[in-house]
Amino acid sequence: MPQHIYLSAHLDDAVYSCGGLIHHQVQSGDACTVLTVFAGDPPPGALSAFAQELHRRWETPDAPMARRREEDLAACGQLGAAALHFGLPEALYRKGETGNHLYPSEEAIFGQVHPDDRPLVNTLTDALAEVGLAGAQIYAPLAIGGHIDHRILHAAAKGLGQPLWYYRDLPYAMRGAELPEGARRPKGVESIRPIDPEDLTAWLVAAASYQSQGSTFWDGVDSMAKEFSAYLDRQGGMHILAPASDA
Repeated sequence: MPQHIYLSAHLDDAVYSCGGLIHHQVQSGDACTVLTVFAGDPPPGALSAFAQELHRRWETPDAPMARRREEDLAACGQLGAAALHFGLPEALYRKGETGNHLYPSEEAIFGQVHPDDRPLVNTLTDALAEVGLAGAQIYAPLAIGGHIDHRILHAAAKGLGQPLWYYRDLPYAMRGAELPEGARRPKGVESIRPIDPEDLTAWLVAAASYQSQGSTFWDGVDSMAKEFSAYLDRQGGMHILAPASDA
């Protein structure tokens, strides 16, 4: 049974970006796993004002990550995929050696990787290697839009030294976002995977499972559905960058 492993920075990224393809693969008899790397609870201590603001928006004043993990389990279940969560905290919560918040604003989240965060790439590569990914098709984000965590995961996946399939980060790519400044598009062959109506329906139901996160991107489920459908119509399906040797 073919095995597909989707690397996701956050508890929504892979499903937002690849849910239709995941559903199609599962329905075809393949096994799919969504591995979210930054799924851990915030470290002890005070949160930044930015993190507190997001918790209010998400309506998760207590145990926000526990709720988000539950949402991810529900979303992956809708698609028939397994879910695996690492315990690393996302950029929103990470602190430096002196206890300073590394990314205390939205601008920082989409800015430069903090020097204190650079060792995290190797740490994450080692953690991924311990999972045992050999023989699986590994899907990694292109890091379109430039979110710090997407960029760190992208770099960590490259460090595995294995063939990688790359997906476009949605919804950022839907809205004209590009690769981060200075980033090179990986070599490979881009293919367009058609998404049939059943796959799209399952994709939208799964994406709607992230109730705490939806308000960050959409006014509601209807606006989300319209944006996904319009994007697929424009693109002719879902774009995947496969290793050149896979052509």
